[in-house]
Amino acid sequence: MRIVRHPINEELAKTLFHEERERLLPLLECARKATRALSPLVTNARIMYQTGGVVAPHTSEVGYALRLSAQANTAILVFSHNQRPPQSFLLGNGPPVSYSEPVDESHAHVGRWIDALELATITRQTDLLTTLKRLPNELLERSSTVGARSTYLFVSLLRTLGARDPIIGHPAFNVYQEYCANCHDDSAHCIAIRHLAIPFLGILRQLECADAAAFSNSLVGALEMHKKYWGSSEKRRKDFDGFVSLQLTAVAALAWDRGLRFDVESDYIPTSWVRGELFSHGSS
Repeated sequence: MRIVRHPINEELAKTLFHEERERLLPLLECARKATRALSPLVTNARIMYQTGGVVAPHTSEVGYALRLSAQANTAILVFSHNQRPPQSFLLGNGPPVSYSEPVDESHAHVGRWIDALELATITRQTDLLTTLKRLPNELLERSSTVGARSTYLFVSLLRTLGARDPIIGHPAFNVYQEYCANCHDDSAHCIAIRHLAIPFLGILRQLECADAAAFSNSLVGALEMHKKYWGSSEKRRKDFDGFVSLQLTAVAALAWDRGLRFDVESDYIPTSWVRGELFSHGSS
């Protein structure tokens, strides 16, 4: 089964990918020296893997952008307050970095944590996953960049992934499921919940059951809903967030690493990302 991407401007994606590729290493050098350069680095790497997911999804350059984005997002959260003594952190190739000044607290927000966790899952950077799960929710709640209530509930749900306790029936799962079930109106938020969040919950149920066929069916349904949502208007079709799905790629990667084998392919979840082939020897 293959789910193709909704129509997008591939020439624009190609142009942006090549432009951002040229900026990556200079931005990385700046970010290795100062926390204020971490956020521009994240933006650059994000555009690289989003557009690269269209024009060159299986290249080492895109793999490096994914790994680096996971690291930089996590670094922003870790260094959102002064570390005494300064904490060392891996950022790109080369020796670990440390900073004397904290990151602007507005950058250490809940969306950052979600992106970091999904990227770390995809790139199989288990050290980052451990670091992220140790960061308390209070850190995210202190940020002046405030997310919707559902995003904080989603963080609590994502913290259960990889844990020994069952996901289904976990209080975090039940609370988020109840929240989604009550999104009945036609607001933009509820439309997104119905198209993106509810199908994701269905995938988690099948992931826990370890039923490859059922997981495959749920994944196909979620991919079709992702396509329907991001392809439904000209504005959404132009939004880079719809080019690939970090959320679905991450859960598919988690399933693959648990031994589930499924024959689902899609432009939204590049196969080398799902199976980890792009990261098996590191991306440089």
